[in-house]
Amino acid sequence: MEIPILTYADYLTSDTYTRNEEFAACKFVKCIKGEKFQGYATVSDGKGWVKLQVGDRSKAVNAFALLASKRFTLIAPTIFVPIPGSKTHIQSQTPSPMFDVATAIAAQFNLAAKATVASAQDILAWDQVMTSAHHGGGPRSPELLYPHLTARIQLTHGMRVILVDDVMTTGGHIRACAAFLENKFSANVVATVCLGRTVDISSASPLGWQDSILPRYFPV
Repeated sequence: MEIPILTYADYLTSDTYTRNEEFAACKFVKCIKGEKFQGYATVSDGKGWVKLQVGDRSKAVNAFALLASKRFTLIAPTIFVPIPGSKTHIQSQTPSPMFDVATAIAAQFNLAAKATVASAQDILAWDQVMTSAHHGGGPRSPELLYPHLTARIQLTHGMRVILVDDVMTTGGHIRACAAFLENKFSANVVATVCLGRTVDISSASPLGWQDSILPRYFPV
């Protein structure tokens, strides 16, 4: 059984940008991650065009949430759960960096359905501050990540879950978090929605949905 993955923006690992779409994809990711970038990006939210500059994170979040809500249909009540950031530890009161994104996606589904079909819960945390995989060379393998996962709050057993992540590289964090929710709460993790994916060479459409799968991790 694999985990279906939906990613939207290509996030180049090098600075070899040659197309406007590649610059826009990178800036879209950085805007939601709260990182600085030069100039601005113009991206579609599925209804129109949104101009993003540094500090426009809420606009970028709403655009991505709208795009995600139009990408697939919820066939049953679903909880969107963010992948915890490296500093999201059990003693911290700070929400996971992608919790507001998960909340915005759920709100868009509820708005479209005119009913409560989705919610967001900030369930996952680490048992300690983790070294950042992106900036500090921290662990990416599910075998090393899984033992450090814990739950901030309880999840009703058997719930349908979609994970929400910022950028997928190897998928280790996704695999570890899915395994934790499945083992601890018998959750049905049906997919993961990612803002972006790291790539060496961008695709023909750097801003556009890409489908992939990850093998599930089964802790020993």
